[in-house]
Amino acid sequence: MTRSASRWNTLGELVATGVVLVAATTSGALLFALAATERWQFQDLLLRVGLPAVVLLVLALVLAAGVGWHRLRRGILVGGLSGLIATIGLEAVRITGFRALETMPGDLPMLMGVKATGRIMAGPNTTSTILGYADHFWNGAAFGVIFALLIGGFPRKWGAWSGALLGAVYGLLLGFGFATGPVPTSLGIGGVFATVTVAEFQTTVYLAHLVFGLILGALVHRFGSRIAPLWVPVVDLFRGVPRQGGSGNFSNKPLTE
Repeated sequence: MTRSASRWNTLGELVATGVVLVAATTSGALLFALAATERWQFQDLLLRVGLPAVVLLVLALVLAAGVGWHRLRRGILVGGLSGLIATIGLEAVRITGFRALETMPGDLPMLMGVKATGRIMAGPNTTSTILGYADHFWNGAAFGVIFALLIGGFPRKWGAWSGALLGAVYGLLLGFGFATGPVPTSLGIGGVFATVTVAEFQTTVYLAHLVFGLILGALVHRFGSRIAPLWVPVVDLFRGVPRQGGSGNFSNKPLTE
């Protein structure tokens, strides 16, 4: 591939990466946060925004595999699977807080399912609960895709602990966004009739997201060490030295001809 063709290929992959980042953001936890403001119905947001975003993300994965955008393909696959696994760790903390320590006001995924199926008055059933947990784990996968595409296997020369450390920071930022967003208020946290204190709730939230980030960062670094962070192809593009075979591999050498 010539320098010019490779540069256009890198530009195309970066544009597609931007689309995937937007799709992962708009199909994830953002929708539940928007619904918590009571300006929109969660069910409507899922159908009109979330579902099209998921379809767009899947199409981007197919396109990336077809045209050889290795960084984008790896980022979606490694990030998504790592996010799913990391959500299990988050759930372990959340369920412990809810069932054993009573530091969570309710079963949030179950509530998500009730809102998604419009069963606020009727209450949860098997379908709504499955849908709620599916959406919850999808949120984890979406956050994993975002992390993998932004950070990748950086820093490649260090061990998995460095990825876990970056993941921990990422997880705490997610926890901060959740704890300070509209969802806690909609759950009655801090209100007169609250069943848990703000401190109990926030401790559980931050700990759960810390565990999520640690697992996510370690997995992405372990299985996605060849995924360059987003700034690498951006810098290469502006320097005019796109890499052989695309921008998805740390070991790719710049084109010289």
